[in-house]
Amino acid sequence: MGSLRQPRGDPFPLLCREIIARPAGPAMRLASRCGFLSRSSGLLPSAALIGNAGLVGTLASIASIHLGAMSAGALSVPVPTALHAPPLIRRMACWLYEGVVLFGVIMLPSLIFGVITNTRNALNHRHELQLLVFVLLALYFIYFWCKGQTVPMKTWRIRIVDSAGNAVAWPRATLRFLLGWLWFLPPLAVLGPLDLHPVPVTLIMLGWIALWALLSLLRRDRQFLHDAWAGTRLVDATESSASAGAIQS
Repeated sequence: MGSLRQPRGDPFPLLCREIIARPAGPAMRLASRCGFLSRSSGLLPSAALIGNAGLVGTLASIASIHLGAMSAGALSVPVPTALHAPPLIRRMACWLYEGVVLFGVIMLPSLIFGVITNTRNALNHRHELQLLVFVLLALYFIYFWCKGQTVPMKTWRIRIVDSAGNAVAWPRATLRFLLGWLWFLPPLAVLGPLDLHPVPVTLIMLGWIALWALLSLLRRDRQFLHDAWAGTRLVDATESSASAGAIQS
């Protein structure tokens, strides 16, 4: 002991290295063969100091060290990145494309409704027609949102999921559809009683839509407010597919 010197900068006491130089007993030799002891590790206390009674505790300490190393290795395995919201400009481009598609979705049923009801004036049966359009829009969006994407969303590589990243169930899709009317209803409710020219009404509507879209930039997750309230998320479909592939592999 007197001839041994403590290496400079070594955080472990010198006594912890004696066991490497002087293994004691068959149990200790067995531990060395099993890989618990290493001449380079220097993490075991001296057998002369602890005796055979402390061997079990020593081996338990070694096992905890190995398990800690395994846990650290497991934590270092790369995991798929979190799903992020697509850029706002891409979401709004999809929003405009959705309007073009919806024109075709409601046009043919509206024409059929007009023929069946023999409508010759736009004001005739307008409430029934509005109800029909509302139901058609609800069926269109709820169905495709539960599938994950509408046709424009596929084009712009956008997918809708719930807050946990799973497929959207129909009750949540219904709630999002109802909250989605916040794109239009607030300015319409204010401007409805006013007899304004169509030009300022259009400008106010566009201003509100722009404001509603820009509010998403104030959120950390960049989601629209109605998505946050409905518990849904718009995510990048390319990133979502890559994450799913990484999980499966």
